[in-house]
Amino acid sequence: MKVKFFIKEIPFIGNFFLAIYAALYKVLYPPAPLLPHYEFKEDSIIVNHTAGCFSCYTIRLEAILNYYDSFQKPPLNIDCSKQFQQYKEILSDDISSIFFIQNNEFNLAWDSSLKYLNTSSGDEQFLNYQNINYENISPFIEKYFTPSNVVTKKIQHIEQSLSINYSTTCGIRYRGSDKSIETIQPKITEILNKALLLKNKFPQLKFLLLSDDIKFIDKAQILFGEDCFVIQDDNHNKLSEVINFTASVIVMSKCKYLMTTSGNAELWMRLFRGNNLGCLQWLRQKKYIHGVKNQHYNPGDTKFWHGELTQLLSTPSK
Repeated sequence: MKVKFFIKEIPFIGNFFLAIYAALYKVLYPPAPLLPHYEFKEDSIIVNHTAGCFSCYTIRLEAILNYYDSFQKPPLNIDCSKQFQQYKEILSDDISSIFFIQNNEFNLAWDSSLKYLNTSSGDEQFLNYQNINYENISPFIEKYFTPSNVVTKKIQHIEQSLSINYSTTCGIRYRGSDKSIETIQPKITEILNKALLLKNKFPQLKFLLLSDDIKFIDKAQILFGEDCFVIQDDNHNKLSEVINFTASVIVMSKCKYLMTTSGNAELWMRLFRGNNLGCLQWLRQKKYIHGVKNQHYNPGDTKFWHGELTQLLSTPSK
């Protein structure tokens, strides 16, 4: 009791002993070395990165592009057994084929040009999607990210159950929840006002929502009534939920117009789409992301909407 009292009264003594304990613990139980996001072995790639499903897809794509640039040929095999850990019962299983199939009939010959996802460096999900190198990237999406039969059936189910007519539909992706840790999201009224401007230009337009924010969904449904319908956005904790979410993102990518916040799923809506035509992206950088200074943060930035659709919405309605 005297020792505890002494440490309590003189805090730096307690901190000293804690520091000694922590140092000894690191010596006796050193942490496992961090693996690189991916490794190259002969004709194969081993992808070590695991996180949410679309983060896994992004790192997988990055690995494929870097392999192509390094060896001047596409990889034959991609080992993703260390990915998607949170969705698997057997951690050593490679479940990537549940999401996508490798289209071996699609030939990717070396064309002497380096492949990169975006003209800017940094975390791709928080870059301007207008600068994605679509022409160079799309063949890799077709070869390595063709939806599996399981995902295709989910896509068809969503299309049929909601009677989607893509030619008269604007998809809206509003990400809430924990994404605010990484980026500054718009107010709900900010994105709904843009949708309203588009509706005034094209009265026949309907809106397809994919959001984890109930308040956003409620306000959009009040504003647009029967011209607004929703894809269920689950928690993405189970494999079945991730399959549904992957199918939902592909459905959104097919809409004539697309308004989104920024994130990995929003990025992949463009990659599946193959272009940024008819799109609008909200991107407002934070000064720090997970405690690391963001190289793209500029306190003088005032323009947070990006994409081809900005020009259309800036012209007066007829």
